[in-house]
Amino acid sequence: MLTTAIICSLTIFLMVFSVFRVPVVRFGRFQLGGYCFFSIIGAVALLAFGAVSLTDALSGILADSDVNPVKILILFLTMTAFSVFLDELGFFRVLASLTLKRAGASQKTLFFLLYIIVSVLTIFTSNDIIILTFTPFICAFARNANINPLPYLFCEFFGANTWSMALMIGNPTNIYVASFLGIDFFAYSAKMLIPTVVGGLLSLILLYIAFHKSLSTPIEATPVEEKIAEKPLLIVGIVHLALCLVFLMISSYIGVPMWLVSLSLFISLLVIVLIMRYHKREKPIILLRTIRRMPWELVPFMLSMFILVISLRESGITAILSGVLEN
Repeated sequence: MLTTAIICSLTIFLMVFSVFRVPVVRFGRFQLGGYCFFSIIGAVALLAFGAVSLTDALSGILADSDVNPVKILILFLTMTAFSVFLDELGFFRVLASLTLKRAGASQKTLFFLLYIIVSVLTIFTSNDIIILTFTPFICAFARNANINPLPYLFCEFFGANTWSMALMIGNPTNIYVASFLGIDFFAYSAKMLIPTVVGGLLSLILLYIAFHKSLSTPIEATPVEEKIAEKPLLIVGIVHLALCLVFLMISSYIGVPMWLVSLSLFISLLVIVLIMRYHKREKPIILLRTIRRMPWELVPFMLSMFILVISLRESGITAILSGVLEN
């Protein structure tokens, strides 16, 4: 038990430390996020010191259950792929450009429009992708317009993270917790919709109160015209994402696991895009860029963290902490 406690505590400390001091670990041309690197080191150490056996680790990772990390990874990665694919086609950049045009010279209008569009997109895609997509746009625009980027960055972060609570697919935490407790898509949304709406509206009000003075100056920048790279591919991507959301909602009623729904539609997207590229005698560049941009670091990170969780459970530490919280 002591060995497990020491290794897990040190791993968590190093992961937090890496955020400030070692954000990236490089091995030649290959690089890995510091948090991911230290989580892998922690998992390997637990296995090496016998805090958890390889058999128990594999049994937990490959278990036929709703909290199987492989299934959760497949669901999250495939849903992320839909978002990245649309982003590669310029979908989110066009929305951002239209928002800027709609706002005109008013920072306050831009602030509210940005919050709305980020929140709506987050509900149906992924908060991580929305943040990664809109942050460069906000920074570049604020620099060109000589305005304070903080109101918009906070607006984006709060909007994306708060409204990602609405649906199970909003982020990996939703998926894991709901799967662990056996909560289906509709049951999750029924419970989380009101807290999400209340939290989202309150965060918007508080953000406006905090930044209303900064938002009083007019915008001087000219919106940059953005275009969709290939409209046929955009239609294919949106249709697949819409179908995926519909089938995820009814997955518990038709007896098909959510990870299988998202994986099947992602494979369908791959096949159709490859056929379209082959028909035009073109390389599937957008598809390749999409696959390259996927958050692959999440795979070793999540598997490593799952080994940490298994070791805590097997050593009895989880039961002890549970008892302390209950009392």
